Amino acid sequence: MQFDKYFMEKPATKRKIYYFCNREMNVLTDISLRWRMWRLLAVIVTMTACLAVAAQPEIAGDTLFVYYRDGHIDVYPRQVLTHAQNNGKWLILNTIDDEWLVEELTDIDSIGTTAPPALLPAITQVKLKVSTNYGLMDDVTCTLGPDSITAQVNAIGKWLIPDFKTGSDQVTIYLDGTDTPAAGRRRNFAGDVAYVAAMPQCHLIAVKDSTVVSPDTTLYTLHRVPFGRRYAMHVDFGNLATLPVPRIDINTEDGRPILSKTDYLWAEIIVNGQGVYPSMTDSVRVRGRGNSSWNGDTVANAKNSYRLKFDVKKGVLGLKKGKNWVLLANKQSGSMMTNAVGMKVASVVGTAAWNHIVPVNLYINGEYRGNYNLTEKIGFSNNSIDLPDETRATLLEIDAYYNEPQRFRSSPYSLPMLVHEPEFADTLSTVLTQAKVKTEFNKLARAAYDGNVESLQKLLDYDSFARYIMVNELLYNLEILFPKSLWCYRENLEDESSKWIFGPVWDWDWSFGYDAVYYRYSYVNTTSDFWNATVKSGQRFLKALRFNSGEEMERAYYNVWKDFMENGGLDDVMDYCQNYQTYVQKSFTLNYNKWRDGSTSTYRPMASNTNVWLRTRSNFLYSAINPDFEPVDEQPVEDIRTPVDETRAARADEPVDVFTLQGVCVRRQVPRSQMKSGLAPGIYITNQEKFIISR
Repeated sequence: MQFDKYFMEKPATKRKIYYFCNREMNVLTDISLRWRMWRLLAVIVTMTACLAVAAQPEIAGDTLFVYYRDGHIDVYPRQVLTHAQNNGKWLILNTIDDEWLVEELTDIDSIGTTAPPALLPAITQVKLKVSTNYGLMDDVTCTLGPDSITAQVNAIGKWLIPDFKTGSDQVTIYLDGTDTPAAGRRRNFAGDVAYVAAMPQCHLIAVKDSTVVSPDTTLYTLHRVPFGRRYAMHVDFGNLATLPVPRIDINTEDGRPILSKTDYLWAEIIVNGQGVYPSMTDSVRVRGRGNSSWNGDTVANAKNSYRLKFDVKKGVLGLKKGKNWVLLANKQSGSMMTNAVGMKVASVVGTAAWNHIVPVNLYINGEYRGNYNLTEKIGFSNNSIDLPDETRATLLEIDAYYNEPQRFRSSPYSLPMLVHEPEFADTLSTVLTQAKVKTEFNKLARAAYDGNVESLQKLLDYDSFARYIMVNELLYNLEILFPKSLWCYRENLEDESSKWIFGPVWDWDWSFGYDAVYYRYSYVNTTSDFWNATVKSGQRFLKALRFNSGEEMERAYYNVWKDFMENGGLDDVMDYCQNYQTYVQKSFTLNYNKWRDGSTSTYRPMASNTNVWLRTRSNFLYSAINPDFEPVDEQPVEDIRTPVDETRAARADEPVDVFTLQGVCVRRQVPRSQMKSGLAPGIYITNQEKFIISR
């Protein structure tokens, strides 16, 4: 046995850090005499440094800042240090995880005990935006303090994604205690959430976890996290049970009824946000919409869906400006939550161009029509699929109704393809022809049919498809398998690097395990096999894309599920579901009084049942995914110490003998956790391991 010193290279800085550790050495190992001499010299230097510890005064201060010549900075709070000394040649540190660190002062620019202002950058602005926060009722600018962020918010659910600004591009905002950037990360604001604004190459040595092994002994694991100015963000939420749902009045010209799905009527629209959402009054054109649900041509006052079209882009109820909007009737009994919760899942998973849903009470020509959902109309526009150049782009819907003038059958699979964008007759806005669109889509269908992975990798955006399919499989949306309401688009058909993107998701009336016998949602099909629920052309096509695309698709699908299950996605959806019912129930009750759908006895248990259904189905599907495909790009928070393990914890109270280097036994059969108690400074041996007592 001998005391050993080893060198650990830090890849980020290529700086040598000297750690003291105890290692068992085999004296019979074939090592050259020269190497043994160098190791002996290293031992002598190490022991000299350790023995010098007791003779040097300890560095004072609550925090130690070590500035290295290569530009990076390590910050040690006093809580993680048992010793911090500078003997003129080395900086000698002992941390609470019982490790020694010796730094040559030639590698260090300076050592301080206070943080200069440059290491504590400030956040200059925090906003909560409707565009990125599904369920938020209006944009909110937060109030900033020296170390606090506060906001008054009306939102359906408490999971939010703040948008941060700082005074420098070099500053990054992190989730406190991690090296995870906060940008785009949703957090649960049921309690305060902490963030850190940090400069690059500045790290805090902090406690990652601890294990209490006896009343007198705690084992620690330390890690490196960004150091900077810490902010605690607090959000006060409005009481959803008392907040009113917006009211929309549509007053048609001369009070004419809306009887057509093709002919628009001019109307005045009055949007009353009830002091919660933004309000507006404007002129608009309105017509009916829908397929099997539409009966406005025979029943003028039925609960039908409508299409709204403004002459110029308008931001209705705080949503991003656009010309075209939809009022969804949710006519099917029990369906008044499905679109709202379904789109919430899409927003959390991050499907392409997901839609917002805002519940409203609709009045037409003064007559109450029921609880509706306002949402964006799918299309090439800045409030739906926002493209920088639409001249070579196409938007397709695969739908068995096959009822649009621009349409074709794909090969193979004979899919019913509806071309929503572009309008081929408008040669000023597009250079494409229907023949070109058909040829390009058929390349994708053929590659899926043949299982040509190389071609699929070139033609299909795997990430968007994985997110699209994950949401539909989770919600058991069988409509896309027929197929119905199956959307996809491609930005540039003349660019080989442009790929097909699946989405936006649409229409959740026949999802959530819909029971068509008893007309109810979220009771059955929690563990049903989505892919074998039916055998239709949509099912064959989508199944080929999902399972014929190779390992890259398997990995993409697994990554989407892992993020959803392990980073709060499911909890966010369930929180929204329960809060949506609380907020909209008064509107549901009004709808019940007119249409006999919306009673508290129906929708309150439905919200609870939906959450149980979502959790059960999520766990079932996630557990069935191939675990061999771990995310390759996931970077854990860096550990700089040996993790605490069960073996080490179990050894804490085993009886040991303690000897000096001269072989004198100074402790006999004492618990390992107490073996250092009362020992004089020096080097000791126990069970062929060495340890240091500095004072």
